[in-house]
Amino acid sequence: MTVEMILPSATDGYEFTAVVAGTWRPGRRRHSNPEAVVRTDLYAATWLVAASHDADQAQVAEDEMNSAIGAGLNSPHGYYRDLVATIRLKIDGDGAEAAAALRADQRRVRQLQQLKSLLYSDPTLMLIDHVERHPELTDPSQMAARLDGYRALADQLVQHDDWWRPIAAAWNALAVRANTNPAAARMVQDSIIEVIEELARSLPGASRKGWAAGAEADEA
Repeated sequence: MTVEMILPSATDGYEFTAVVAGTWRPGRRRHSNPEAVVRTDLYAATWLVAASHDADQAQVAEDEMNSAIGAGLNSPHGYYRDLVATIRLKIDGDGAEAAAALRADQRRVRQLQQLKSLLYSDPTLMLIDHVERHPELTDPSQMAARLDGYRALADQLVQHDDWWRPIAAAWNALAVRANTNPAAARMVQDSIIEVIEELARSLPGASRKGWAAGAEADEA
């Protein structure tokens, strides 16, 4: 018996093609279509293995499948016995490249998340990393200026995550809810602006003059 099956891979949008060649013997119970039972059980035995491997890991998945079914399987319902099969997995031409690119993107995201954490916790570590990648920077004044820049950026990012992003999300949600009532929408807008102005005055380095000018512009 030779059968071809399409199995999912862990790489979104790409599937394995499995060519299965095997033999089996009738079991103690009769079935009108025992080959369908065999195919169904083979699919069930290989689906999870395939789905747990990326598209460029066809050989690894193939070995795992063959090690599981190569010693022989018996039907749990008695429809066949001594099923021995060999599986060959194939993948589309660019599937391996897509899987490798996806892992590289995921690795890059993890690196960026780590850099973000370092910038928040200790901007000095970012400076050290920058100097290691740019050894030509030896002027202490340049390095001090760079560190000041990292510290300022860290403060801005923390304020954005802690304050501005939640406020913007709340603003959008309220605007949607009040969209059908212009008077209510204006009241919501005025209330949020008042809260933001009060918050801005309480933040380190906030300029009252700048916010006052902005408020006057809004009223105009």
